[in-house]
Amino acid sequence: MGTLLAVWFAVKAGGWVGLPLGTGGRAKSEPPLAVAPFNATEAKRLQQTSADSLGVKVVEKNGSGQRCDVGDGGSSPTGEFWMGPVDTEIGTSVGEKPQHRVRITKPFFLGKYDVTQEQYKEIIGRNPSWFAGGGPRWPTDPGIDTSQFPVDDVSWDDAVKFVDQLNDQRKAMLPSVLQRMGYRFRLPTEAQWEYACRAGTTTPFHFGAVLNGKQANCGTGPRLRHDRVGPFHRTYIEGGKLPQ
Repeated sequence: MGTLLAVWFAVKAGGWVGLPLGTGGRAKSEPPLAVAPFNATEAKRLQQTSADSLGVKVVEKNGSGQRCDVGDGGSSPTGEFWMGPVDTEIGTSVGEKPQHRVRITKPFFLGKYDVTQEQYKEIIGRNPSWFAGGGPRWPTDPGIDTSQFPVDDVSWDDAVKFVDQLNDQRKAMLPSVLQRMGYRFRLPTEAQWEYACRAGTTTPFHFGAVLNGKQANCGTGPRLRHDRVGPFHRTYIEGGKLPQ
């Protein structure tokens, strides 16, 4: 059980899920590959170029734009990156190695944050989260609003059902240009997720090689690279509150 990773939309194309490059599967102008490493300024330029080639915005609303939707989806351009850790990286497992070069051949959109409790309940009709405000299992202040916390205590089957229901209820609310290109909601692949999280960097985290205690909601232990211990939140927290 865990949180539901960010959901956004992509198009079905012969078993591979990605975006068609413009009308008839061809881009208006083929955008350059985003080859890591690159900085934030270059990332924004590449995002814009990729979005322009598709005739869409860098950030698109996934439906009515209301708070209960699955957030804004940012454009991730085609590109290449090193997936997995180097052999000397602390806290890694055999299953993550060897590090290998991966090319993202189709641009895609990805939600900025994990799916929230409010979003999940809006689509499914219930909130299964352990860390739900006012619930019997909430460990701290029962009056705290957890609606914008990531939904947790969901299984793979729950996640698949959520995406199916999201397509049934909200796909028709996507911008018309995206509907014409065949967009749909889905979970990101492992490669798409890591590509987006690395954000053009080659370090273990997009902000460097170690945690400074305030950049992520995490504990301590031999599998974590940290130079000082941050606050112990005892729960998930709202997306966008970190880094501090």
